[in-house]
Amino acid sequence: MSVLTRRQLRDALLLLALATLLRLGSQAHAAVLSRDALGYLGTARAFAEGRAGEALGHTYPPAYPAALALLTAPLGGPREATAEPATALLAGLVAPLLFLLTAPAAGGRAARFAGLFAALLPGLVDLGAELIADAGFVTLLAGALLLATRAREAPRLAPGACLGAALLGGVSYLTRPEGIVALVALVAGLLLLPRDPLPGAAGGGRRRALELALLLGAALCLVVPFLVLIKAHGVPDGRLAGEWKLTLKRDLGERLRALSAGELLQRALFTARAFLVTAGPALPFLALGLAPGPGARPRLRRLLPLVLLVLGALVLAALLVRVDRRYAATPTALLLPWAGLGAARLVVWARARGWRRPELVLALALLGPCLLAALRTRHDDKVTLRDAGALLRRAGARRVLAFDSRVAWYGDAQLISLWGALPGDQAQFSDPDALARAVAATRPDAVVLEVEAPAAAAAAQELARRLGAEVVAVRRPGAEPLDVLLLERR
Repeated sequence: MSVLTRRQLRDALLLLALATLLRLGSQAHAAVLSRDALGYLGTARAFAEGRAGEALGHTYPPAYPAALALLTAPLGGPREATAEPATALLAGLVAPLLFLLTAPAAGGRAARFAGLFAALLPGLVDLGAELIADAGFVTLLAGALLLATRAREAPRLAPGACLGAALLGGVSYLTRPEGIVALVALVAGLLLLPRDPLPGAAGGGRRRALELALLLGAALCLVVPFLVLIKAHGVPDGRLAGEWKLTLKRDLGERLRALSAGELLQRALFTARAFLVTAGPALPFLALGLAPGPGARPRLRRLLPLVLLVLGALVLAALLVRVDRRYAATPTALLLPWAGLGAARLVVWARARGWRRPELVLALALLGPCLLAALRTRHDDKVTLRDAGALLRRAGARRVLAFDSRVAWYGDAQLISLWGALPGDQAQFSDPDALARAVAATRPDAVVLEVEAPAAAAAAQELARRLGAEVVAVRRPGAEPLDVLLLERR
């Protein structure tokens, strides 16, 4: 593996600092945490407190919570204030990794722009600011791809790069379940794709056999123990206990059996739109970089099939199981070397026409709008959840019947889920009789209801009348209206 020059090291560190600071800034502009963040923090606390068996039985894959537990240990353990900088750092690493991936394949200028796009793109910043595993997953895949490329183009067998790529790929599976298909695609690409190696590089069958042994050995050391551990547990509805499965989050077989051609088409269209939104400002440069032209070195041409193989496997897995807007971050990030090349081509074109310092002009032109978009307030429509939690804390409510777990989190209270108390039709949330039965069965200290619909508002008022409860209206312009019912318990 090549040694970094002083300038490359400087550029990588500057990109890491920029990416991390932007994600910290985005976290500061978040009105509330995402709902999944609470599950990850709970799992991280279990790891930090030595309850590893319990943590491994949670539906959330263990790698990201375990990383939070480790990184926040010097700061008193995983909580919102300590998990945010740890997550920003993990997410920000994608920028220097993409810089290092692009530099030998397309040159320093293209690499700096690739890293700059990774640091600045609002969709990547937003994802890296959330206390969820997805941005770390993108970082792991970028690192695995970097090491796989180093192993692929090394003049001789590179055991360190092979082991590193396999380990990062394995950890990606322990971070997001779809990491397993990315790992398989990475191994297949490294072993099967034509290499057209650099002069003097050895790429015979014996070398590939040794690479396969290293890759599979390292990957299986991570994957197999986890598969054995989760075999005893069931998915959330209790099924599949004692059966082999890839994740505790959902029954993959049931998802696949229920999939129709029409739904598959809708998912494909959704995924395409999500990619266009996430890639956003980088799209013109990506198109320019993928077009034939100067600067497309042989290494970059060899890299494209490997990237497309990994992305194809990930996109197919998402289409078959579940799509989400945040999944567009991975294809966006891993295609940024070509966006960097497109930006470098534009700079060369501008210099040939006498423009002064076009590289700096283009970087500043990207920085302004991306900063405005990345540092906007996020989740502001849910800020009333934090307000209701503060109200519950002041009232001393310890058990809260609510529809959203974040109310109890901000109220430092135990959640009694309305979804669990009233399973089935959500229309029950607007039925005062059903709500009264739920209160009688669970005996909370407070009830928090979403009252945007007239029927829900009327049900909250009727429930308060029946219970003789004090009602506090929690309102903010543009945010979800809530009614908090404070109950007296004798």
